[in-house]
Formats: sequence, C-alpha cells, structure tokens
Amino acid sequence: MELKKSTTNLSLPAVRETGPEYRSGFDSGLELEFPDWSGQNSVPSTATADDMHRLSEMLLPRITTRPGFDEERLKSKIAVEFVL
Repeated sequence: MELKKSTTNLSLPAVRETGPEYRSGFDSGLELEFPDWSGQNSVPSTATADDMHRLSEMLLPRITTRPGFDEERLKSKIAVEFVL
C-alpha cells in the first residue's frame, strides 16, 4: 500500500510548532485564572470495577436498541481512516 503524501514527512515538526512561542522561556503575557478547586469532594467512588461492568452490561442493550441509535452513531464517526 502506497503512503499518502501527507504521511511521508513525519520527521519534520508541525508548522505551528516552529514559532517562537514553542521555545523555552517564552512569556506570552497572558495571566490565566483557574477556579479554586479546594472545596471539591475528594472521596473516591465506592463502586467496584465489577459493579461498573454489571452496570454497563445492563445499560448497553437499552442504549443500543433506542430508536435512531445507529443513525446518531454514524453521524459521530470519522469518515477517514489513517494507517500509522
């Protein structure tokens, strides 16, 4: 199988990654504000992997037999397949 032209020069950096903003020490002047997550609940889930597997087995048939499921799934698929 012949490789497409777009996959023949993979050793070259992407065009956007050659600019000065990718050099170390670059300061864009942006100050990002992140939300305060200190009040979040850090308690891990009490469900086991087996519980989640049983839940998936129960819900999957309900989801896949829903009217219009196949059409919606096809809409979200990617039309192009790449071989790496």
